[in-house]
Amino acid sequence: MNAFAVVVALVFAVLAIVLGSTAARARSGALKTGARTGIRRAELLASEGAWRDGHRAAWPLLAMAAGVAAVHGIGALAAGLTMGVQEGHSFLRVIAVAGLVVTVALRLVASAAAVSAVRRRGR
Repeated sequence: MNAFAVVVALVFAVLAIVLGSTAARARSGALKTGARTGIRRAELLASEGAWRDGHRAAWPLLAMAAGVAAVHGIGALAAGLTMGVQEGHSFLRVIAVAGLVVTVALRLVASAAAVSAVRRRGR
């Protein structure tokens, strides 16, 4: 196993845990207004109702982002264990970049969905 695989896997594990716990708390309504891991847009910070409604709309996308991060972390570990150094590094770069792009994109779409939900409700 090479060190790059471990680092990539750990980064994705942290992302999966943070995004997954945020999604779970958003779904249940337990995410406190202004929480660091929440979607901190002005429209959502305007009121507790806006925060709750926005995160209720965003939680499925946050959960998907957590799933993507988890799968890419597992892929990084598998690549580190099964591939040679040269092939492993090339494939790990693909896994890292693809996973980060998709995870960040889902987080941005979740933010847009949250703002859209708040605007639709007129809060």
